[in-house]
Amino acid sequence: FFFQAEDGIRDSVASRGLGDVYKRQVSTQSTWDQRMGKNRHSKDKLWISYSEHANEWGGKKAEKKGDKFQKLPFFCCALSLMPFSNPVCTKEGVMFDLVNIIPYLKKYKKNPINGQPLAIADLIKLQFPKNAKGDYYCPV
Repeated sequence: FFFQAEDGIRDSVASRGLGDVYKRQVSTQSTWDQRMGKNRHSKDKLWISYSEHANEWGGKKAEKKGDKFQKLPFFCCALSLMPFSNPVCTKEGVMFDLVNIIPYLKKYKKNPINGQPLAIADLIKLQFPKNAKGDYYCPV
C-alpha cells in the first residue's frame, strides 16, 4: 500500500496516516531552510516604507541652509522691516516705526501683525540707547 503525498512525491515506505507524511515534510523543509537561509524572503513586500523612499529612492530633498525663518532684528520695524527712526510698540511688544504705523492705523485701524483693533493712542513710545557710531544697541 503506497500513499501519495500532497506534493506529488511517491514514498516507498508504507504510510501510517497523514501525520507521518507531514512529519517527513517538516524535516525536508528544515533542510531547505538550512540551505537557503531561514526566512530568506521575510522582508519581501509590495511597497516601500517612508525611510526607503526618502533615503534610497531620492524622495527626501536635501535641506537648504539659509532658507529657515530668521528673526527680525530688534531695531527694525515689523511693518516695513527696515530700521526705525522713531520706535513705538504695542502692548504685546511688537515694535514699529512711527512713520510707518500711523498711516496704516489711519487707513485700517487694526494691528498689522494679529489683526486686533489698535488705536494710535495705544502705541507706546520707546527710547533706545545708541552707541558712539549712532547705531541702536540692546541695553539688556
